[in-house]
Amino acid sequence: MSSPPHALVLPWPRPGHIIPLMHLSHFLADNGFKISFVNTDDSHNRIVSSGAYDDRFHIISIPDGLGPDEKRLTYRLVDAIEHNMPSQLENLIRNMNEKEDTKITCLIADGAMSWAVEVAHTMGLRSVVFQTTSASFVATCLSIPKLRQTGLIDENGKVTNPRGHFCSVDPSCMSWLDQQPVNSVIYVAFGSIETLGRNQLEEIAFGLDSSQMPFLWVIRTDETMIEHHDFLKQFQESIRGRGWGKLVNWCNQERVLAHPSIACFVSHCGWNSTMDGVKNGVPFLCLPLNSDQFAVRSYLCDEVKIGLSLVRNENGVVTREEIRSKLVELLQSEEIKERAERMKELAQRSISPRGSSFQNLHNLVEALKKTDNVID
Repeated sequence: MSSPPHALVLPWPRPGHIIPLMHLSHFLADNGFKISFVNTDDSHNRIVSSGAYDDRFHIISIPDGLGPDEKRLTYRLVDAIEHNMPSQLENLIRNMNEKEDTKITCLIADGAMSWAVEVAHTMGLRSVVFQTTSASFVATCLSIPKLRQTGLIDENGKVTNPRGHFCSVDPSCMSWLDQQPVNSVIYVAFGSIETLGRNQLEEIAFGLDSSQMPFLWVIRTDETMIEHHDFLKQFQESIRGRGWGKLVNWCNQERVLAHPSIACFVSHCGWNSTMDGVKNGVPFLCLPLNSDQFAVRSYLCDEVKIGLSLVRNENGVVTREEIRSKLVELLQSEEIKERAERMKELAQRSISPRGSSFQNLHNLVEALKKTDNVID
């Protein structure tokens, strides 16, 4: 009897990347795969302490190149990982392949860890790059050489011819939502990576407060937010007495967005957040901050029209007045709510046994089970 296929899964060490690869790993395990899930030491410790993983997974850690007390700011992490982890990963695979029962047959790497594809090629493994962004953003990236060739962007990416939950979860947020009326709560979250400047942070805070609507705001308290600690503490104390706002460090976003009290999602338009909102029929108020988020904003607001865009002023800040007025407009629009419900139905259909997403995942499973190391 042949051994089951064994996938080595390598996420970028941020919740918005780890969680979707965990979901894919669950699916692969359900389809007969052994899973070895590789994290950096820092992520590994948090995942193990939280118990947020499948018992069928072999959870492994390797160093990211930073010291235990160093701040894991994104720019530092990128440099450290690219210099340290390729050799660590190669050694890990080599050691695992020495035993027949732990031999790796394929590698699935986050798009932000694309260097791992070269390691897989060196070790003779089939490899897949898993993108946590939208397909349209990937298509845009693949089109960059052509965009430069045709003069639409220069070599720096500037447009020259424009055309037209393993983190600590606050357990009180769900009970708080249970106390709110149906379709009444504004959910606010800007992902696990992006950081807001002080001016923008204050405008969002005062815009939410002045709306006098219930809101749940997920705002990280890691090292990137230390300079805002005093303001956030003062703001939290000021809203506590009025009872219509709640701030939490982290939450189970999938559960929150599925809660009947949620009326809309103020989002940075990260792809995971977008899918969480769409599959629950939640309208969006969009404030993109980086990367593919601007393309996703255009899709949500201009194409499928299930959200509204927050417009920045001449200083690049979305004002409290803009936030308050767009919230009122969004929550009063029956058309947007109806379209959001329709998108929810389409999303559910795509993951049904005859749906396109369901079939694509099964195609991936069959491709990874092949014995050669090339995926068509």
